[in-house]
Amino acid sequence: MKTPALIVLAAVTAATVAGAAVVVQQRAPSTLRAAAGGGETVFPALAGKPDAIAEIVVTRADGGLTLARQDTGWVLADRGGFPARAEQANKAAEALAALKLMEPKTAVPALLARLDVDEPANAGSKAALVTLKNAQGAEIGKIILGKTRPDSLENPQPGVYARKPGDARAWLAEGDPKIAPAASDWVERAVVTLKAETVRQVATVAADGTRLSVSRVKPDDKDYKIDNPPPETKMKNQAGVNELSAALDALLLDDVRAAGAVEFPAMADRAEFRNFDGLAVRLTLAKIKDETWAKIEAAAEPWTKTEDGKTATVEPTDAAKKEAGELNAKLGGFAFKLTESAAKKLVTRMADVTEKEEKKS
Repeated sequence: MKTPALIVLAAVTAATVAGAAVVVQQRAPSTLRAAAGGGETVFPALAGKPDAIAEIVVTRADGGLTLARQDTGWVLADRGGFPARAEQANKAAEALAALKLMEPKTAVPALLARLDVDEPANAGSKAALVTLKNAQGAEIGKIILGKTRPDSLENPQPGVYARKPGDARAWLAEGDPKIAPAASDWVERAVVTLKAETVRQVATVAADGTRLSVSRVKPDDKDYKIDNPPPETKMKNQAGVNELSAALDALLLDDVRAAGAVEFPAMADRAEFRNFDGLAVRLTLAKIKDETWAKIEAAAEPWTKTEDGKTATVEPTDAAKKEAGELNAKLGGFAFKLTESAAKKLVTRMADVTEKEEKKS
């Protein structure tokens, strides 16, 4: 039988051992991480100074992009200076400046691709080499970023797998700059928004001069008619003709370039949209491999109105003049890669909307 003194001593000993174990469990991981480089800020000179980042260069095997900070906001410098989403770019700069290594991961070369932190120059690689520059154009940091680890109940901090160029080991880093791979991920994708209810006439003109024009007389006319259809033909489908007026309702881009970087043929496909208020939007199209690129210009023009046998000239409204100026200021000097669905509508031909009319016997 144990004496009270022995029982007390055993209890104290057990508590001491347990406390020591807890301390070891709490300290060991952080000590190991510190010894291996964990807890280190990736860019120490940028800690708390995201505004020092003036340029973010993203290099990938399938392309890349360059974000540059200007007095007017962030732009895609490698795409003619097209405006980027300022809030998104600012958040990326803040996250990069605060990026911190948390846990060492694999150093096996064959396994780096699983985390998307292999060499970005490798064919098929999804890794992104992110290079940071200051306002003078000097390089101030470089990191390879891969897959992200979203925050969860177990891991309340979002993370991203990372590797320092030249180092063999991958890391899980704290923070996520959300470096999206495509230029379209950094801009407002809706190039033009022309509501269908405002459109008076749509015309497509093929490179060979073949023309299709559909129009309506009044804004409250539900249906468009085909202007000057070929003899002995009829409309295939009224809904398909009406849908042409919605082709510029949130026209989405997939990419953007300076206009001079895209070669447009002398005889190009074109599309024209004219509103009741006098606004006209014209697109010149270039087919490059499987991609359709467009130049867009706007104008405010008078138009001839014929109703109840009477003809009158309708002058463009002040609102139309203002919108045309804004569109030209925004879109002038750029070429836009269009989505496949948008491009298809813009090259609709007469043969697409008409068919032979069967003769009655």
